[in-house]
Amino acid sequence: MEETVPQVIIILLSELVLVMKIQPGAIPLWARSLVFKHHWKRECVLGLYAGQSNSTAHDNTFIGWYTGRGHKTGNRNTFLGGNAGGNNVSGTGNVFLGHSAGYNESGSNKLYIDNSNTSSPLIFGDFSSNDVKINGDLVVTGNFTNPSDERLKKNIQTLQNPLNRLKQLRGVRYNWKEPEKYSVGSQIGVIAQEVEKHYPELVQTDSKGFKSVDYTKLTAILIEGVKQQQKIIVQQNAEIEKIKNDTKNQKGELKSLTQRMNQVLKEISALKSSDKEKHPSR
Repeated sequence: MEETVPQVIIILLSELVLVMKIQPGAIPLWARSLVFKHHWKRECVLGLYAGQSNSTAHDNTFIGWYTGRGHKTGNRNTFLGGNAGGNNVSGTGNVFLGHSAGYNESGSNKLYIDNSNTSSPLIFGDFSSNDVKINGDLVVTGNFTNPSDERLKKNIQTLQNPLNRLKQLRGVRYNWKEPEKYSVGSQIGVIAQEVEKHYPELVQTDSKGFKSVDYTKLTAILIEGVKQQQKIIVQQNAEIEKIKNDTKNQKGELKSLTQRMNQVLKEISALKSSDKEKHPSR
């Protein structure tokens, strides 16, 4: 495939860098705005001042104006977008996507997807712990599922007496102290610390000590809670039905006794009348 004139220039610049071992800071600004590859460091840079401070770093990709400008020693980073990762000096394994994304992040193995230098990007991730955080609402138009095949599980046990534990939890209405970071307006949910006392499997604690709840797994507890409650209701209904039947039988017996008593009273009255007729002087 034939190369275009700009592509030829880029290739020549790359080879010049390779042969003369020119450091990034020594490359003219006009040339730095083109693609050049540090072959001895396996680096790919595109943009004015991108990767300008690189000293011993390698295997990085910096694309955009001022992208990774302050980066010196970290490896295997991918910064895409003007100013992305601008102040990250020695981080390793970061992925910053968007204008100014991760600008003030100094750590390693982080994911930032945003179009500003915010410390709470739209999507934040930590590759070292495989955690992802979405700072906003998430709408899923398809199915949202978790692996649940019985063949993948062992030590399966039905939850026992869930109602006793559920009674210790509160459903609360609240507002976030930092609505700009979370959500604006009234919210409904549970308190992580209260859930953790009874169902620690549902609570995660991040590196800063803040706790979060896996609300989807509350469904299993509610299912067993409803079943236990339904069992209690059935038992109570059976007891009520028995009481009704006993009451009905007792009413029948009482009616029979009343009739018998009335009959006895009539017989006594008849005996008294007969006795007066036979003995009028009494």
